[in-house]
Order: sequence, then C-alpha cells, then structure tokens
Amino acid sequence: MALLKQRDEIKILQDKWPSLKNMLRSDYHLIGQEMGDYKVPFIYAANGRPYLEQYKEKSGIWFWDARNPKENAYALEEFHKPEDLALKLTAKNKDEANKDLADDEDYPQFAARPYQLDAIQSLENAIKDGKKRILLAMATGTGKTRTAISLMYRLLKHKRARRILYLVDRNSLGRQTANAIKDNKIGTMSISSIYGLKELSDKVPDASTKIQIATVQGMIKRLFFNDDNSEKPSVGQYDFIIVDEAHRGYAEDRGLSDQEYENYDQEEYVSQYRRVVDYFDATAIGMTATPALQTTEIFGNPVYSYSYQQAVLDGYLVDHDAPVIIQTKLAKEGIHFKKGTEVDVFNQDEKTIDKEKLPDNMNFDVKDFNHRVITPSFNKVVCDELVRNYLDPTDRDAGKTLIFAATDEHADIVVDLLKKAFKDDGRPVDDDAIEKITGSIRHPNQEIRNFKNEDYPNIVVTVDLLTTGVDVPAITNIVFLRRVQSRILYEQMLGRATRLCPEIHKDKFRIFDAVGIYDAMNKVTNMKPVVQNPGHNVNYFLHHKEDYFEIAEDSHQYQVDMAGAVERKIKRLDDQGRNKFERLAEIQSVDEWAGKLSKISKADFMKQWPKFEQLYQVHPAKKQFISNER
Repeated sequence: MALLKQRDEIKILQDKWPSLKNMLRSDYHLIGQEMGDYKVPFIYAANGRPYLEQYKEKSGIWFWDARNPKENAYALEEFHKPEDLALKLTAKNKDEANKDLADDEDYPQFAARPYQLDAIQSLENAIKDGKKRILLAMATGTGKTRTAISLMYRLLKHKRARRILYLVDRNSLGRQTANAIKDNKIGTMSISSIYGLKELSDKVPDASTKIQIATVQGMIKRLFFNDDNSEKPSVGQYDFIIVDEAHRGYAEDRGLSDQEYENYDQEEYVSQYRRVVDYFDATAIGMTATPALQTTEIFGNPVYSYSYQQAVLDGYLVDHDAPVIIQTKLAKEGIHFKKGTEVDVFNQDEKTIDKEKLPDNMNFDVKDFNHRVITPSFNKVVCDELVRNYLDPTDRDAGKTLIFAATDEHADIVVDLLKKAFKDDGRPVDDDAIEKITGSIRHPNQEIRNFKNEDYPNIVVTVDLLTTGVDVPAITNIVFLRRVQSRILYEQMLGRATRLCPEIHKDKFRIFDAVGIYDAMNKVTNMKPVVQNPGHNVNYFLHHKEDYFEIAEDSHQYQVDMAGAVERKIKRLDDQGRNKFERLAEIQSVDEWAGKLSKISKADFMKQWPKFEQLYQVHPAKKQFISNER
C-alpha cells in the first residue's frame, strides 16, 4: 500500500463525506469494534491524474475496503456515490457468501450438464480467490447463456452479488438473453420474477432490480457521451458484469454491415469497450467460444474451457466433414484487367453503373470476388452446382442452409441466381423458400424467427447478421462465398451449424467452400472435425480392430475417432432404434455410454467391443414414399 503511505497524494472526498458520515453513523460504532483501530471502512487515495492503463499504479482514484485487510486496493475512474458505499456496508460479508456458494450443491436444472457445472464451479472459485477479471471459454452451442443465468442465480441467492449487468453487443442478443432469463425457472418461478430484470429500453435500474441487460454501445453513450448525469450509472451501481461474446469488438473483421463499416473506428471501439468494463467497481466475467489475444489481455486466460471437439465427443454438438470444395476456373485463375481496358464500375453510393478506362493493370484473386470485383459468372457456376447436386429446400429432413455472401448487393444476386437455378433444373421453389436476411431488410428479427421456427425460409443468404449469437439447430449446410481474415469470425460462422437437431436426426453438418477459406483457416482454427475421414464409420473400425487397436502402440487417437463415429451413428437412430440398442447392450442411456468412450482407458474401451458390434446391427429407419398415381 505504498500509495496510501504517500500522505501528500491522499485526498479524502470532503464534499461527499458529511452526507456519507450521516449515512454511516448508525453503523459507525459497530464497525469500529469489529475493526479494532480502524474507524473508517473505506479509504481513497488520488493524485489528480485520470486513470490510464499504461500508468495504472500512478493514476486514477485508488480505493481500499479497509474492512477486508487481505484484499488489495485498486484504481477507479470516479468516486463512489454515498448510496454505493451504503450498499457495500449492508452487503453480506464476502467470505460468508463465498462459503455459502461452496457449500451449495443445488444447481438449476436448466444448466445441469456436467461441463456446465464444472464451468460454474470454476467461475465461483475464481470469484472466491478475488479475481476481478475472469474468462470462460465454451464452444458455440454448449449453453453459455444458460450457464451464465445459473451463475447469476447462485450469486444473487447467496447475496454474493447485489446487482449484475449483462452486456451484449447487439439488440438481438439482448432480447434473446432477456427471453432466456424469463423462460428459465426455479420451480415454478422464472429468474426474472425472482430477482427483477431491466431490459435494453430501461436505462436506469430500480432499487430492487438485480439484473440489467444493456448493449455495449448504449452503455458507452450513458457513461461517456451523456449530458444528463441522472442517467449516468455510478461506479458502484453493479458489482458483477457479465460480458457475452467477449471476443466481439476485437476482431479485425467483426462482420459489420457495409454501412456500419464505413463509420467504424476499430481502435475507438476497443478502447471504449474496455472503458465500460474498467469503469465499474465490479468483477467482470467474459464469455466467448473463441478467445482472442485482446480478450485474454483484458480478462486473463480462461479459468475453464470446453472445446468444440470435446462437445462433439460428449454428444452435445455435431461434427462436420471436410468441406466440399467448389472449384471454378475463374477462382483458380483469378481475374485480370489490362491497362486501358474499359470496364463497368458499380457505384455503391449512387447505385449506378458507369464505364471507366483503367489507368493500370489490375489483378484480383478469389478473396476479392464480390467484394472488390463483381463476378456474375463465378456466382452462377457456384449456385448451379449447389442446386444440381446438394440442396433441396423442399426436403425438411435435409435441414437448412446458411450462405455467407460478401456484401448486401452480393446477397441479392445469390438469392436471385439460386431461384433461377432451381427453376432451370425443373424444380421451382416457393418465393419465400430462399431469402436474404441482413440488416437492410425491413423486419430482420422476424425473418430470423421464421428461419428458426418455420419451414421457410429454408435457404438463407446473409452477410453479417447471422454470424454470431443466432441459434437455428436445423442448419446442416454452411456455404462460404466470402473470405474473412479473422479466425474468430470464421469459427463463429461454423458455429451456426454445430447445434443438435434430433427432429431431423442431424449427425453432422456440411461445409461448401467456393473461396478457399477452409484451407486458409485450417492451420489456425480450433474447430477441426473429430472424424478425420467420414468413411471411417463404425463398420470400418470394426473391420480394422487389429490394425488400430491391437498392434498400434498409441491407439488413443483411433479411440477418439471411433467415439466420434459412434456419436454420428446414434444421432441417426430414431427412438425405436435407440431403445433397441440399449436393450441389446444392457445400458441405461446410449448418450451417456457414448459420451464416455473417448475418456475411458484402452482396456475398458476394448471391453465395449461387443456393444460396438451390436450398434452396427441397429440401423436407422428408412422412409419409402408410396405413390397411388396411375
């Protein structure tokens, strides 16, 4: 506490002290008894410099809760309000609350998967250890929001938290989170009815509000660009902040719409985002599926990680095959314009086409297609190939398709080409079977709901709107017509298709790559397929037992591969097939059995061989259609 010893730099907040002392007077004598020689529970030190991260030891307003001598002082941007300190005095003792949390083994059922319990326990241990910045890494589709709601419930239940701010980066995610807090219940009561919830439109929480949802952008305006101080939160308004999609705002390519990108300053966004987190006297918990370097610089390394591969092996996500590469002559050779050539130029602002003579040679490769250069022939070849060999929007059991385009105009082109391709193939589709969903359409949120809940649209083309936080389990096809530079954004795009969908017996999803993104990202991505070769199914491993499991010195990877193949097989089974296998194998739950296969010892794995043979004998139900036409 060297800073506290420098008395010439210590400044008591004298203008607020009289009102604060009156508020504390009733508790003053008791505090003095509990603390021995201390008579003031809260101590400040400041030298007049605004807080700067680069000079964090020599700037800001340093605050020490002297009631907890083992806790270190830390810097704040502003002084607490008197009511903030009064709340601190009436709050439950942290040590007692931490003990209550540790002793409570009753977790809400809506987040009771084993890895979710492990995640909550890891977060609570980090809180107990006094960490002010905490990071949770869980694969897309594994229930980060439910895990966060369970944590919030437990923190509020044991009075370890007084009020929690839940930060999102988009209104759609805020509404989605609010609905989850309203829908998930303890007994017959929702979390929102137990603790109170303020949503995006509510700028100031009530005294009784325990959970508030806000966007990063909205909070930036309230804190740093607000002339009305009555709406500005105090530094002590929240004691916990949960930051959803904590990687957002840091990636080079955030998937913004064209209009947003024109008015976007990456450095400013990052600095303001961090200021929101640093402003409050609160423990900040970041949640992400894809930690970035900047994420760990703010929140530290993850206290708990749950990977995509492990989630597939545990049966909570679906695997994917290596991509279907759609290679066109144009993509392979690129586009080359010679100096002096007269070309058509599309003016995006005016939406007009002009002619220009090129002053220099210009060369474009596939990463520039539909972004720097419009390529109708390339798009037509790709759309024709998809329609001819892979997509059928009338087959509900085949799942849905999400296509990533380069720009809003490109998305329009792709929608039109797909509809024409189906018509030319003799299979015309309803107009609403294929749609564009971007920020430019009239009711994007309603169309997202239709994509999730209705038969149509079945094929959706997007640019940025569906890259993160949107849950449509029936997506079985991801199509890349757009290159991105960010590993994080790429993994978020893949994450749109990883969720389970038992209604259509989804056992995997497919990737269609027309722009070479898979190879470009393969060296850095964490979302590689578990089953390296789709042909290596359960039957294949049964016939290669000696090669892979009896002779090989290290058979663990083969064990993992076979566990992945087993997961794919059981996801294709209907209820009758699953029940039949459970009877034959004499197991209680096929999901629980399959989820353990990658983790057990080799000896125990080999003991399962009779069950593998029984699983091979159980086949998914086959449908045949009967025509009575003459």
